[in-house]
Amino acid sequence: MSEQGNITAPSSTMNGAAGADASASARDAKTRLYRGRDIAELIPRIQAELGGDAVVVGRRSGLEGGIAGFFQRPFVELEARPGAATIDITDGERALPEPDGAAHLEQSAMPGDPEAEPAGRLGRADAGPLDRPSAQRDNHGEGPLPFEAALAVVQSALEADGGEPGQTAPWSPAPGAEPPDESLQTQLASTPIASAHPPSPPLPHHSRAAQRLVAELCAAGFSEELAHELIGRSEAHLLPLAPRTSLRRALRVTLARSIPQLPPPPAAGALIVVIGPGGSGKTTLLRALQRCYEEAGKMAVNCAAIAATGPGGALRLDRGGNGSLALTSKQARSVLERERTNALALLDTPPLSAASGAQVRELARFLHGLAPERVLVALPVTLSLAAASKLLSALKPLGVNAAAFSHADESDQLGVALEAACRFQLAPELLLAAGGERASLQRIDARSIAERLLP
Repeated sequence: MSEQGNITAPSSTMNGAAGADASASARDAKTRLYRGRDIAELIPRIQAELGGDAVVVGRRSGLEGGIAGFFQRPFVELEARPGAATIDITDGERALPEPDGAAHLEQSAMPGDPEAEPAGRLGRADAGPLDRPSAQRDNHGEGPLPFEAALAVVQSALEADGGEPGQTAPWSPAPGAEPPDESLQTQLASTPIASAHPPSPPLPHHSRAAQRLVAELCAAGFSEELAHELIGRSEAHLLPLAPRTSLRRALRVTLARSIPQLPPPPAAGALIVVIGPGGSGKTTLLRALQRCYEEAGKMAVNCAAIAATGPGGALRLDRGGNGSLALTSKQARSVLERERTNALALLDTPPLSAASGAQVRELARFLHGLAPERVLVALPVTLSLAAASKLLSALKPLGVNAAAFSHADESDQLGVALEAACRFQLAPELLLAAGGERASLQRIDARSIAERLLP
């Protein structure tokens, strides 16, 4: 034998005068009224005071308190009385009757008669009709439900009241006399039961327009992760403040604002250092810069170069016909300071890669004292994102703050170089295409890049 405790769902009809009579008859000496803010607050109190077999015979909900109809709080009232423990009979005999005689005895279920089997009790899969315990039944023929089912039924009934604010919700009518066709397991599976841990929010679902823009950014070389992030920022923060703006335009603004920018160098006394790996077009970039400034004729342009000489690859400042100076000497730094006085000094450097650790450290010490306005890296657009990130990480000690995208005529994957530059907070400023007899150097900024990628 095993004792099973249940709390039954409310089943009394209390509407109008008939509801008042039924309520009065239900409130006998054993019936108690419990009042609280929600069902979850009342059920533990009912179980603690009336036991696990308590029967809920009525329920009511409404609003209370407040001032002049404002600041009212919802409340729930449950009427409950103690129930009698039921007993599982496994020897084929009928269940014992209820000791208080308040409920009708369950009629014996005949084998093969599914309508006569109680639907309010969970039994063993192999149990026969006589293995089911007797159950309290009201005038409508419903048996007691397990605690979770009773809680779900009462909660559903309260949510379905829908009374006007400030009015007490009426007593709910009793369910119909026809038993449900579904099994209790199906009812419990379809009835939402409150959980202490709410489910995680669903993943964001992009519209078709957003999916097309993601595909467009990926085709330009952006990673799918960054494309989704830019779309998400646009939908979350730009469209709510400008609902008439298209998603493409909002995405263009988000992209432009995500690209680092630097103010122009001073009108005189600027030093621009050009760095990059072998084959990146670094020297071509420096010559194109020199030509553009000289053709404009706004300021004098002085060029210098640092080269690796000797068997150990020590870095020296090349002075042309005047020899070279070691970077560790104070004279080398003084030469560059003079070159930038009232002029623009352009400094070329030897090829540097991720394996040039010693030369990078030596050049970093030298540039630290000069504080150049630009340390411009020639970043080929033909590199993969992993290779570009590895290169920029190795060159980071040099204080790189700007990027020139080289080999722009060899690939349309501008997004790869742009994403790498943004990762390392480098301002994209130049686009170099070395095809033809003369290298083409184009100035770019955040807005022009965004319009180029999202026309």
